[in-house]
Amino acid sequence: MRNIEGRMFSGILLASIAGFVALALGFSSIARIAPLTVGVVGLCLATAQFVASVRHKKTAESSYEGSAKSVATVWVWLAGYIVVLWLVGFYYGTFLFIAGFGRWYSRYSWRYSIGFALAVTFLAYGLFHVALSFPLIRGMIL
Repeated sequence: MRNIEGRMFSGILLASIAGFVALALGFSSIARIAPLTVGVVGLCLATAQFVASVRHKKTAESSYEGSAKSVATVWVWLAGYIVVLWLVGFYYGTFLFIAGFGRWYSRYSWRYSIGFALAVTFLAYGLFHVALSFPLIRGMIL
């Protein structure tokens, strides 16, 4: 069996990110720093995903399709993330979302969920605030 869905998704993702990177190349030198930084990392990850999907052969065991309930649950989590971002800002919101999602949806331990949330939050802070001086959204409360 061939993994057509995975290849199509990965190919569309790769083409989209490549298009955004190409658009960013036309920006002025200061305006393209943040889009290119994020875009190049995204391009590398999308390329790796595309190569993995091309190499992967779909088997009966790997043809898992999420139930409508699990898909709806993830959409509710993402909508909640947007609300939390609006309320408390990017850094606090990202920490709360990743810790909560890891603990309650993915069922990781509190230690792992909080550790991973801290790592991602500090990485985002270091990249956007320290390295790029790129302001991210501030919340209504904090």
